[in-house]
Amino acid sequence: MVSSFIWEVIPYLNFCYLLGTGRFTNFTDTTGENDNKLVKGDCATRGDIDNPKYNTTINARNTANNKAATVTKRDNGALPDAVLDIWKTGVEDFGLKWDKNLSFKGRYYYEF
Repeated sequence: MVSSFIWEVIPYLNFCYLLGTGRFTNFTDTTGENDNKLVKGDCATRGDIDNPKYNTTINARNTANNKAATVTKRDNGALPDAVLDIWKTGVEDFGLKWDKNLSFKGRYYYEF
């Protein structure tokens, strides 16, 4: 599946937001970027384009059903066809049932 991606940096007062829009996928790795155990609520960003600091809080939304959730960046991935990878059952927070092939359109942002 080929998908389009958009990343925008939005300046605001003394900080900036990064806004990412595109395909969200899920992953089942057990160990994150700092040898941490991955758990529900963790996510991976596409490291070659967007690599926020470990433990960054990311606000994300399923744009199909408007369900929003907060996830934490605890891994870094290649994500060849996605902007954000949600760890396994974390997709339930977006109103979806986990499946290894699940993907959905979404938008996320964080402050830096």
